[in-house]
Amino acid sequence: MTFPSPFSKSAAAPAQSRLWRLLRRPDPSGAAAGLERLVALGWPAPPRASVIATLRHFHVRGDDARAICIGLFARAMATVAVDHAISTQEADQLQLLKSALGLSPRDVQEAHRKAAESLYGAALSLALDEENLTPDERARLDALTSHLRLSPDRRGVLHRQQAQAILERVLGRQSPHRQLTVEETEAVRAMADTFGTRADLGEVTQAHFDRFALLWQIERGELPAIAVRIRLLRREVCHFYVGSLWLEVPTSVSEAPGHTHQPPIRVMRGASYRLGNHPVRTISETGAVQVDRGTLYITNKRCIFNGRARQVAIRHSDVLALGVYADGFVLEKSVGKSPFLTVDGDAALAAVIAAEALARDWT
Repeated sequence: MTFPSPFSKSAAAPAQSRLWRLLRRPDPSGAAAGLERLVALGWPAPPRASVIATLRHFHVRGDDARAICIGLFARAMATVAVDHAISTQEADQLQLLKSALGLSPRDVQEAHRKAAESLYGAALSLALDEENLTPDERARLDALTSHLRLSPDRRGVLHRQQAQAILERVLGRQSPHRQLTVEETEAVRAMADTFGTRADLGEVTQAHFDRFALLWQIERGELPAIAVRIRLLRREVCHFYVGSLWLEVPTSVSEAPGHTHQPPIRVMRGASYRLGNHPVRTISETGAVQVDRGTLYITNKRCIFNGRARQVAIRHSDVLALGVYADGFVLEKSVGKSPFLTVDGDAALAAVIAAEALARDWT
């Protein structure tokens, strides 16, 4: 009696063009599909000569051929061990497949690792379906780890991968406007601790935490204070700095009939800017041209542009409104040209901080 082939529904390998046959370029994906079909038709022991011929047909050899065969054997092992037990008949069938694929004992060990990780990953995903791990579920996963001979390091990697996906899903659900309160942040951190991932939440998730926490602090009126090397005025504090382009709209463009540079979002005097639907229109669509590149500093008193060709400081009191774009903002001045300033990075966060700093100075 044989167990069902994991490749019974495999489709035939796609036909190759004449040009491909002439170029004789390796096609690992075609070889994998061809071997799957071959194993499905000859389960559990396709002729060894046919396996070799298939790999040659797709010009796959060496490590690529070995990786394909190991992957196929790992899928077969995972199918056999889905009930966490392998019968004598199933072991015999796997031995036949091993010989047909030409696998060494070391190859079989690697296939076992892949199969064990696949089975454990599926069990872990099911246990975390409700975004929590009960003591009983932990005990079952511990037993499965021992049964599959899964190393602690690999188990930790699988836990972090699953927890990462869940945490990012929770972050998106709890913060539709990309902001988290302190309480929500602590709740998510507690969830990470439950999943055993507190030591390493991943760069993306940590960046989300930092951004959400900063936005929440700004909403409460707490702007960050950053040490910088430029000279500031007395009692002047820098809240944000970033690489930036200084752009201006040429006079010929600004005076053209019907031309307008009305920004997508205009933050009026004394108002704050809250993230919701951040604009998609960019500064480049205004006809503005680059004048200089440098660093933009936003302080509690001024917006300072320290460029290669110019150093300009615009007092908040000289700004009438802030025009927000997808990639930066324009400082609408009461006198003179209004500079368009792009932001290298998080333009939305820069707009929030700039609007808050301007609002405080205006009040």
